[in-house]
Formats: sequence, structure tokens, C-alpha cells
Amino acid sequence: MIRLTPSAKIIYGLLNQIVLLLLLLMMALLLAELGHLPIPSFVSGIPIDIEPLTNRLYDALITTGLITGGLMMCLERLNPKYLLWAVRGWMVILLMSVFVSSAILSIGLIIFVALSYKRKTQSRFLTVWQIGMMLIIVTLPLQILLSNSIVAELLLTHVAYGVTAVSITFWLMTRWSNIRAEWAHDGIASVAGVVTLAGLLISTAQLQVPPIYGVIASLVMMPCYTILAGHHYRALRDRTHDMSLSPHWIAMATIYWLAVGFIGVVTSQAGIRDIMQGTRLADVQIMLVRWVLVMVVLALVNYTATYLRGENRRVTGYMPLWLIGFGIGLTVIIGLCSGVVEIYLREFLLMNRSMIEGLLLPLTVAEILCWFGVTVGVIIYALGYVARRPQKIVTE
Repeated sequence: MIRLTPSAKIIYGLLNQIVLLLLLLMMALLLAELGHLPIPSFVSGIPIDIEPLTNRLYDALITTGLITGGLMMCLERLNPKYLLWAVRGWMVILLMSVFVSSAILSIGLIIFVALSYKRKTQSRFLTVWQIGMMLIIVTLPLQILLSNSIVAELLLTHVAYGVTAVSITFWLMTRWSNIRAEWAHDGIASVAGVVTLAGLLISTAQLQVPPIYGVIASLVMMPCYTILAGHHYRALRDRTHDMSLSPHWIAMATIYWLAVGFIGVVTSQAGIRDIMQGTRLADVQIMLVRWVLVMVVLALVNYTATYLRGENRRVTGYMPLWLIGFGIGLTVIIGLCSGVVEIYLREFLLMNRSMIEGLLLPLTVAEILCWFGVTVGVIIYALGYVARRPQKIVTE
């Protein structure tokens, strides 16, 4: 018999929302990828613009995951009555954001930040989480207000989401690693700082800046992400007997976080930045960091479900981990190859758009197959989560 407190039962409901949003996101992603085929398909007859819908579903998924992480950091002192009404309001806001605009999410985030605030007695993890949430609250509406939406999107993803995700990874470290809490408290400040710096460099490099800016950014970015990876490795190499697979998801996210830094070094150079506009190289950059954040959220789901159940056992297996992890890796590689070929055909052979899309068809099909693999991994993840949900909950 599994016993959940009223607050824990509400948070388990948030985990259900995350898994459902992940499934919806993959359906939208697949439809969007099929729409890239230069041949007629059933997607052509859908009257909905799938690309904006995909972006809104992603924002809904990530913000729900980040909210859950912050609530877990202060679970013991949450008022179940206030939490219940906040989560109910969040469900309404989620629906509005998916159909209208992601900027609406900022309203709900303010409520959860206020709910988590406790002066003088909160941990540094929660403080960094609150700072990250405030950055999200500010940057979400910027995508509408700023004319350069690419910069606003990069600021949101790399800086605001990134800092908040760092607070969750460090909090998770203290749950499944033997590291000292003092080391984690000291490390989170420096890592959050370097992630913010690297994110600002990646984002502002998309503006019309002097070429020297790209050189400076390339010298700073990789050390920043190396510092992040070093802290994660320190925790991963000295783990406890936690069976949730949360460390495995964090390890996968760390590898791709380093790849984000490498791609950021390349794309921050002035000549490359200008020539890659409108190609798949630009799409790969934002797609990869998005999936890093999704992996952090999945790590949180795995640990939280295990903790709330009170049973040290896996919630999901290794198969979704490998399918999603390697599927994203292959998708990135194919996307990079497609972008390079696209630039060559456009700049040197002077081909038009339709000719380029026709020649890229084999790579496009291969990319769609990789997305199918990721989708299968997500479905298996959801099935494992549902199969191991609490069958009988007694609320204390």
C-alpha cells in the first residue's frame, strides 16, 4: 500500500501532465517533420499551423516540469489547499497557452514562485530555481515583444530554462549521489553563472555584432559547459543505490549539453552565422538544447515517481532511454549534414529552394525515421510510467 500526503498526491498529478504533454509534443513533432517532405502527404490537408503548436506544447511541457522540480524542493512545507488551487489554475493556463500563446504561462509561474517562497529558511537550490523562474516569466513574453524572435527564443531556452534546469540537476544530485550537500550548494552558484554567461553569448551572437565577438564567445562557451559537465560527472561517478534511472537521464543530458556548447562555438562566428540563416543548421541548434531540457525533466519524473511511491525501483526501463537518447543524437547528426549540404547547394551551385529540397529528400526521410524511433521511446516511457503508477493511494 502506497501512502501519499495530500501535497504529494497533487504533485503526482503534475507528473501525469508531463507524460501526457510529452506524448502530445511527439505527435506534433512528427506531423511537423512530415510536413517538411517535398511531396504531398496527409499532413498537407491539415488546416492547423503545426510549427507554432509544437513550440507552445514544448513550453507547456518544460514549464510544468520545472514547476514540479521547485515544488519537490519545498514539498514538506507546502500548504495542500493553496497548492491544489494553484495546480487547478495551472491546468487552465496550460490549455490557454497551447491554443493562444506561451506568454500566458508567465501568469501561472508567478503563482508558483510566490507559493514556494520562504524567507531565510530555503535552500540555495530553491533560490536559484526561483531566479530561473523569474527569468522565464520575463523572457516568455519577449518572443512577442521583440522583433528578433530568434534571440528571444535563445534567451528563453539557453538562459532562463537553462538556469532553472541547473537548479533541478543539482538538487537531484543530492538525492542519488554521495556528494556532500555543502559541495552542491557551492557548485550550483558557479554553474548557474557560467550557464547564464554561455547562454547570453549564444543568444546575442545572432545579432549584428563585430566578428571579434564571435572569437571571444568561442573562447568562453566551451569552458562554461565543461564546468557544468565536470560538476555533473563528480556526482555521477559516486552514486547511491538509487534505481530510478534519474542519473542516467542526467548523464545523457550532460553529453548533449556539451554538444550544445560545441555547436554554439561554430554558429557564433560572423560568417557562419550569416550563411546558416534559414537552413537546418539553425533548427538543430535550438532543437538540441530543447531536448537537453526534456531529458532533465524526464530525470525529475523518474526520481519523483520513485520517491513518492516509497519504493526504490525503476519507473521506466532502459529501452526508452536508449531510443530517445540515440534517436536525438542521430537526428542532430543528420540535421547538421543536411544543413551543410543545403548551404553548399545554395551558395556554390546556386540552386533554388525546390531543387534543394528534392536533393535532400533521402536525408529528410532518414531524419523522420529517427523521429519515429524517438516517438517509440516516448510511448514506451509513457507505458512504463502508467504500468507502475500507484494502484491504491491512501492519503494521510
